[in-house]
Amino acid sequence: MTKLLDNKVAVVTGAGRGIGKAAALALAQAGAAVILAARSKGEISTTAHEIKENKGRALAIPTDVSDPVQVDHLLVLALRAFGKVDILVNIAAVVSPLGKVWEVSPRAWQQAININLFGPYLFARTLLPHMLERGSGSIINVSSGAADLALEGASAYTASKAGLERLSQTLAAEVKGTNIVVTCLLYTSDAADDDTIV
Repeated sequence: MTKLLDNKVAVVTGAGRGIGKAAALALAQAGAAVILAARSKGEISTTAHEIKENKGRALAIPTDVSDPVQVDHLLVLALRAFGKVDILVNIAAVVSPLGKVWEVSPRAWQQAININLFGPYLFARTLLPHMLERGSGSIINVSSGAADLALEGASAYTASKAGLERLSQTLAAEVKGTNIVVTCLLYTSDAADDDTIV
């Protein structure tokens, strides 16, 4: 039986756990081949194993989403394995550091921006030329209700998610008139901690 995403190839960041893993499993169930990107090799390998056990196609590529060289390398491996990329889902993110602006480490604050905002930029920058050349594609960025809130103690997270929403709007404007769709989805949760990937 033909599935909705048969013959499609999707890249999912943060695919080792949380909603990133759930998204990867759902895409595979719908017929897509899924490239799983995250820093944790063990977690994305487990996700890939689950997909393959259900007769899906998956490739786990350990990737620091904030590293341009590693993101470029992921595209090379994805094209080698599947020949194309149709869908990009940017989910990888961190909530930490938590604390008032003058209390948190500048390095940790910058790391959150690098993962939550610079990472989606890097993946879009790397994959969009390929999508434009092929004449189609979809980019889905996952934001948070925190983007519109002044959450005390979560300045890096709220700033990065607000930036991600504006980045999504700008990308959509820049690809207007092509067959590429940019979407920003809102994710909300009652619970958040340093280990949350949202």
